Amino acid sequence: MVEIAKLQREKLNSPAVAVETLREALEAHEWRENDAAFFMFRIADIYENDLDNHDGAIATLKQVLEVLPETRHAANATHKLREFGAI
Repeated sequence: MVEIAKLQREKLNSPAVAVETLREALEAHEWRENDAAFFMFRIADIYENDLDNHDGAIATLKQVLEVLPETRHAANATHKLREFGAI
């Protein structure tokens, strides 16, 4: 799914479709912590860098805090949220 989303984002210039692909994959399975974090951070990255949608990036990073509290992923999300001025 990650490779499909990468192709959608980079080759087909469809970052919004890539976000949907990653969200569907994230919601379709119970992922290990690192894998779930990978999906969520990729989604946030696409929102921020391709779609210029800071609200979407912020919402996704806050999801990391909710789903993976007290992990290094939550710490990374907190750092990024501070950069956005969201916390």
